[in-house]
Amino acid sequence: KCQSEKEETKQNEHCKLIALLNNKKEGNYCPLSLFHKGEKMNLNNELREMYKAGTAVKLIEMIDIQAPASGSLGIVDHVDDIGNIHCRWSNGSGLALIPGTDKFELAAADAEKRIV
Repeated sequence: KCQSEKEETKQNEHCKLIALLNNKKEGNYCPLSLFHKGEKMNLNNELREMYKAGTAVKLIEMIDIQAPASGSLGIVDHVDDIGNIHCRWSNGSGLALIPGTDKFELAAADAEKRIV
């Protein structure tokens, strides 16, 4: 596949994963307690596969007093055991994204060059 097709496929996978998380949230999903252990492990594995270290993301909305501005670019550092996506943000902060709560999207492949 050409680069743009690969990026489009990855963006589609991102959208499906976020939709899954949002559906769990609407059904009283709590990432810390209501997931069956096996289901949570599978979801964390999917998150780790989708958001590998070095993946560029763009923040749409984060509800946190110290949140980077909407539109900020971030580079994934790691996904922790409860599924939070830890990022290095363009403003120097290191806040984690909470899938299903924070709104974000995959950024263009060259975004990392603009952050560092």
